[in-house]
Amino acid sequence: MKKLMMMCAGLIFLGSTAQAALVQPFGIGARNAALGEAVSAHATDAFAVYYNPAGLSNIDAPVLTTGLTVYDAEVYYKNFAIIDSQGKDRTQDLGIQNTRWKTDMDPLLNPHMGFAMPVNDKISFGIAAYAPYGFHIDTDKDPFQKPMGFNAWESMYTRIAVTPAFSYKINDRLSFGLGLSLGRSSCKAGKTSYEDPFQSAVIKQLKAGFTEQGYNDAQVTALLKDVSAARSSSGGPFITTELDMEDSFNWSWNAGIQYQPTDRLSLGLTYRSRANGDFKGDFIHNGQKVGSVSMPYDHPDQVQVGLRYALTERLAMSFDMVWANWSINAFQHEYITSSVLPDGVVAIIDQTATNMANAALQNNQITQDQYAAFQAQQKAGLIHKVGQSTLGQTRDMGYNRDWSNEIQYKLGVEYVYNDRFTFLAGYVYDPTPVPAHTFDNGWPDTDRHLMNLGASVKVNANWTVDVAFQHIRTFDWGYRDDVRGTSENLNKTIGGLIPVLDGPDAENGTVHVDNQGYLWAYSLTANYRF
Repeated sequence: MKKLMMMCAGLIFLGSTAQAALVQPFGIGARNAALGEAVSAHATDAFAVYYNPAGLSNIDAPVLTTGLTVYDAEVYYKNFAIIDSQGKDRTQDLGIQNTRWKTDMDPLLNPHMGFAMPVNDKISFGIAAYAPYGFHIDTDKDPFQKPMGFNAWESMYTRIAVTPAFSYKINDRLSFGLGLSLGRSSCKAGKTSYEDPFQSAVIKQLKAGFTEQGYNDAQVTALLKDVSAARSSSGGPFITTELDMEDSFNWSWNAGIQYQPTDRLSLGLTYRSRANGDFKGDFIHNGQKVGSVSMPYDHPDQVQVGLRYALTERLAMSFDMVWANWSINAFQHEYITSSVLPDGVVAIIDQTATNMANAALQNNQITQDQYAAFQAQQKAGLIHKVGQSTLGQTRDMGYNRDWSNEIQYKLGVEYVYNDRFTFLAGYVYDPTPVPAHTFDNGWPDTDRHLMNLGASVKVNANWTVDVAFQHIRTFDWGYRDDVRGTSENLNKTIGGLIPVLDGPDAENGTVHVDNQGYLWAYSLTANYRF
C-alpha cells in the first residue's frame, strides 16, 4: 500500500507540472497512439482510465507506465488578402507585404504516466495523469510580418487531468468501469491592433465633456492637441492585448462497458462527461496588467464506441467512433473588468491637462507660479472622471464560435509477429468542428488525416517498450480554401483595418486566406510489470 501511495503522489505531481503548451494530443500512450486510439473495445494499459475504464479488467498484474510524446507542428498560410467593400485588394495599401508565410513552432512535449493493478478477481484499479486535449499557437507579434496576428498571435488552451478509476468484472465476458478526472486548465490569447478601444473611448469622452462645458470645436481641438503623439509614445504604432487565464480545478467522470460476445469479437462503449470550466486571470494591455478577465468555457462531453475483431490468433483490427459535444460553447464570452487606467490613457489625460494649463496661462486665468498646481489639479480631475466611467465596469469582449458536433473515425491494426514484437498501425479521419464563418487564428482548425505506425517490444519478463510515429495533415492533402471572406471573426478584426485606412465611415473589409497544417509526433512509452 505504501508503494501504491507513492506512485499516486508521483502521478498527481506529474499532472500538476505537465507542460501546458500542447498541440492537440492524438493518443495517450504510444500503443494507443499507434492504433489511432481505436482501443475502447480492448484497452490494455493504465490509460484505460480515459479510453474505457472497464478495460482495467484486462490487466492481470501491476504495471507502471510512463512516457513522452514530442509534437512538431507547422501551419502554412497563403493567398492572404483584405478586400474592401468595392472588391479592391487593399492588403499592400495597409502596409502588409507578406501574403504567404509559415508558422514553425518549437517542438512541444506531452508527458504521460499511469499505474494499474488487479485488486482481486473482480476489481481492478488504475490511475493516470495525461492531457486529453489542447493546443498552442505562438507567432510573431508584428502583424506586418504575419498578418493573422491582427486576429491572434497567441492562442493556447489545454487541460491536464489525473484520473483514478475502478473496473468490475461481472464475468469473463462483461465488465464495467468508472473513473473521476480531476483537472486543471489554462488558456491564453494575444492579439495586435491599430486602434486601442480604451484610448478611443477616452478621447470620445473628453470631446463630449468639453463640448458640454460650452467649448467650441476649435477650442476642443486645441485642448486635445498632441493627444495622438501621447498615444503613440505610450504604446508605439501597435496596441497589444493579452488574456492569461486559468481554471485551477475542474472535474469530470468517465464510465465504460466492455463486452466480449465471442472469443474473437470485443465491444466497448465509453462516456466522458463535460467538465465545467470557470477561467479567471489577468487582462494585459500593452504589457501592463490593467484588469481581470473571466471566461466560462466548458470542456465537451464525449462518447466513444468501438469494436475489435481478431481475424487470426496474430492479426486483429479495431474500429472506433468518437462524438464530441463542441456545440456547448456556441459563443465564447470573455468578461473584462478594468481596475487600472492604462498608461496610454494616463498619457492622453496628462497631455490634455497640460493643454488646459497652457490655455489658462495664455488667457491670464492663472500665473506661471500657479501653472504646476493647476495642471496637476486638472489631471487629477480628469483621471477621476474617466475612472468613474471606466474602472470597475465589466464588458463582454466575446465572439461567436458556433462549433458543430462532429464524429472522429478511427481504425487500428495490430499484428503479433512473435513473442517479442507486435506491430501496430492506425488511421484517423478527424473532421473539424470549426465552420468557415467562425474560422480564425485563435483556433485555425481544419479537417485532418492521421497516419500512425508503431510497435510494442517485449524487452524481458518485466519491461515492455512501445513506440509510435504519427503524421497528421489537413484534408485533401491541400489547404483549407473555404475562408473567402466568410469568417465573421476575421472580418471583424482584420477587416476592421479598412476603416482605419479610409475613415470611420468605411465598411469593414473581408479577409481571404488559405490554411494548411502538418504535424509530426513521436511517442515512447515504457511499461514495467511487477
